[in-house]
Amino acid sequence: DPDLAKIKSDRKAFRVELAARLARTGERTTPIQLDQKIAAIERAADTRSVMEYIEARGGKAAYWQCDVTDQASVFDAVEKISQVESRVDVFFHAAGIDKSKKVTQKSLDEFTQVVNVKTQGFLNTFKALEKFGRIPNSVVFFSSVAGRFGNSGQTDYSAANDYLSKLAGWLPQRYPNLQAISIDWGAWADVGMASRGNIP
Repeated sequence: DPDLAKIKSDRKAFRVELAARLARTGERTTPIQLDQKIAAIERAADTRSVMEYIEARGGKAAYWQCDVTDQASVFDAVEKISQVESRVDVFFHAAGIDKSKKVTQKSLDEFTQVVNVKTQGFLNTFKALEKFGRIPNSVVFFSSVAGRFGNSGQTDYSAANDYLSKLAGWLPQRYPNLQAISIDWGAWADVGMASRGNIP
């Protein structure tokens, strides 16, 4: 996709080009919808860059897309992984979305989506790994300082991240040979959800 290279070389110019391209098709796009399309392309470009980095250093990278909140989708992806890998050493759970707004202005669907990506996303993936005999040696949760201290407009996001930290304490009790850690990240520069759109 040539857009992956364009967004890496000049994000602002690409945003203008994409807006013009969408306007020519007659598709009405709000600034927020445009930012969401750009964020999706950025995620794809970032994924490709990471894979190229790994392979340039002699590693092997494979990518399977799935919706972590959809159990069937996750089981399908993990089944494909189990066909080519005999074990899973580390499972990094870094899925997440943020829809910051006051809880009184947030719909139940938005609240549930933010919580489920982290909570149900982990449970679906771990259950699939368990089903296919690929329990990892270690689990690393990408949590957030919001889970520890809370954050304005992020009741759902904070609760979901706190849940991951509680899971990190519970998992080794249930699976004694498994190590688990939850890292309460702050915002990163140039990478991750907080680096995109208007958040910086």
